[in-house]
Amino acid sequence: MEVPGEGPVPAHIMAVGEAPGVEEERSGRPFVGASGRELDKMMHEAGILRSEVFVSNVSRHRPPDNKIEVWLSRAKTRSKIPQGFVRWRGFYVHPYIKEGYAKLLREIELVQPNVVIAFGNLSMYALTGTWGISKWRGSQLSFDTEELKQWLE
Repeated sequence: MEVPGEGPVPAHIMAVGEAPGVEEERSGRPFVGASGRELDKMMHEAGILRSEVFVSNVSRHRPPDNKIEVWLSRAKTRSKIPQGFVRWRGFYVHPYIKEGYAKLLREIELVQPNVVIAFGNLSMYALTGTWGISKWRGSQLSFDTEELKQWLE
């Protein structure tokens, strides 16, 4: 089941996760499971209302066992790339990731956020091309939506 982004348009803040979990898939809404409760708690502590934030994910579909890495491959030889995977930003990925990325870019253009918060390696990579979220925790990185569109080809 596809889980679309939701929230106010426009919004000053946008939160982007990697993919929906079981509860998100069941409800058809992003960030309603354990990660959503944690997000709500952090926003409350910062004085931000959930109703003020647009929330979304890179992939709109839940990966097997909630493990996004199953849908990512850096294999160099074609024989080791899982069947059906497509090229995207130096990886071979499940088509759901590339499709979700295209939808995420359209949402960013629609929402026009001042700040986008990436939750997870895939989210940070999709937005900035930088992998290794632990090294960047608390940092401010920038991106240009027009430049990100090149990865749709």
